[in-house]
Amino acid sequence: MAADRRILVVGLENAGKTRLLRTMSGDVTNLMPTRGCIVKTISYEGRVLSLLEVGGFARSVWRRYANADCVVFVVDAHDRGRIYEAATALAQLLREPRLAMVPVLVLCNKMDIFTSLKPEVLLTLFAPVLRGRPSAVLGCSAMTGDGVPAALAWLAIWLDRTRPRNRRTLFRCCCYSLRSS
Repeated sequence: MAADRRILVVGLENAGKTRLLRTMSGDVTNLMPTRGCIVKTISYEGRVLSLLEVGGFARSVWRRYANADCVVFVVDAHDRGRIYEAATALAQLLREPRLAMVPVLVLCNKMDIFTSLKPEVLLTLFAPVLRGRPSAVLGCSAMTGDGVPAALAWLAIWLDRTRPRNRRTLFRCCCYSLRSS
């Protein structure tokens, strides 16, 4: 089994982060908005992935969890009114020096809704934020599971190309956040 890899999963409120984590792990029960953080550990092709979701309501503390090996930013592709807000939130997070050159996967969620913006459209908006780092913009539906295997495959490829980062800080901050909530 490969080394445990830490993935920070963030995005605005109601983007579908919790549903995505539950879909990845095969557990779609107890879907409540995340007020602190959730850690979900899954196995994927011999790798152990620890997915740390920090709720969209907690944007001010996202940087506390910057010792991740990869960032997954979930965007509600159906909520056109908040797309620019999402791009701005990601840009602010990626200004954190500890996230320099960390791979970023932008998941355009809710592709099962016909009127959602396509990943190609969102790529033009997110490209300046992602420039100069390993990144991808992919479509998915956390509700149906479409696109989730492609997202996991992308994560596996990039995590294999990078070294694990300092592990202790990530979960120490998470535990602090849970106690202070």
